Amino acid sequence: MTVRARTVRFDDGAASRGDPRDALTGGTGWESSDSDIDVGALTGLHASNPTIRALINGRDLNQTPAGWNPDHETGDRGDAYPYGQCTWWAYKRRAELGLPTGSNLGNGGMWADTAAAMGYWVDSTPRPGDAAVFAPGQYGADGWAGHVAVVEKVNDDHSILISEANVNGQVGPFQRTLPADQAKGLRYVHY
Repeated sequence: MTVRARTVRFDDGAASRGDPRDALTGGTGWESSDSDIDVGALTGLHASNPTIRALINGRDLNQTPAGWNPDHETGDRGDAYPYGQCTWWAYKRRAELGLPTGSNLGNGGMWADTAAAMGYWVDSTPRPGDAAVFAPGQYGADGWAGHVAVVEKVNDDHSILISEANVNGQVGPFQRTLPADQAKGLRYVHY
């Protein structure tokens, strides 16, 4: 069987690039204006973690540090914290919230420094889901290990509701409200 290709020209009566063109009139043409479009809303910031992507394009838009990478290495290799410790609860609770947490951030009081060294966003402004880091001895935290809890809510008066474990040797989890003057003295691991 022989197949022959057939070439067909489609230029009979078609416009040519060399033909004269008339300008559109009467306001019926294409408009090139973005006056009705929020151009900034067309492009979102990317993050592989969908929870982080939603936060950096919503609640935390324009608040992340310059040059911060939302896809930094998280160090999450699974829960390596002993059951009942404050670190165990903070890891577990943040996982429930879809937030990354390193598996070996150390004792509670070490979390802010260790996380910052790994690329996490760490500062002194609480947001729901943050790991609230107490330095050793700070506000009743263990004098050697410190403490870590999870911010559940930031109240209008800037006090914070936290959830925590290993309070007075009891597993928990427990909740308590820290007044604003104490909340502003903590460091917070965001994501």
